[in-house]
Amino acid sequence: MVTHAKTGTVQKFPKPRGRAPKNASGQPATWDPDRGEWTGVVKKTKPDGVPKPRGRAPLGATWDYDKGEWVGGTKPSKPKPKTPKSPKPAGAKKPAAKPAKNANDKFPKPRGRAPLDATGAPAAWDSETGVWVGVAKKTKPDGVPKPRGRAPLGAEWNYETGEWEGGAKTSAKKKK
Repeated sequence: MVTHAKTGTVQKFPKPRGRAPKNASGQPATWDPDRGEWTGVVKKTKPDGVPKPRGRAPLGATWDYDKGEWVGGTKPSKPKPKTPKSPKPAGAKKPAAKPAKNANDKFPKPRGRAPLDATGAPAAWDSETGVWVGVAKKTKPDGVPKPRGRAPLGAEWNYETGEWEGGAKTSAKKKK
């Protein structure tokens, strides 16, 4: 038993939250707190026959409970079987290769966005050398290579000494 906060009446079943279902006339149904159900709502019954399968229905189709299949709508087209290609006669010419966009380029421009140069503008492509103009090439520093894995918190790798510098100090494990 629950006491209603606004009216102060005692109810056996509190009204469920959410939108009320519609009754036969299309109006929202009323809640009966004594029986714990919506009044005027007819419960849906499942039709006899083959139950409808799970998942989305084919486009524009409806389920026939007697036949146990989808009726109407569009059916997916079946893929056509591939036929083997017939061998070409010995005298047939091969099709000519497609010419490049600019045939005199030794290195065609790579696809995608150009990297930014030192000024922050997109760099230009040099088709003779095959490099972006004005972009410094990344080089690995000489010395001890950086170990794989995550760095200690706030630490940076010193390539000369081969140790992590700065950051949180970790307790060294003692070997016996």
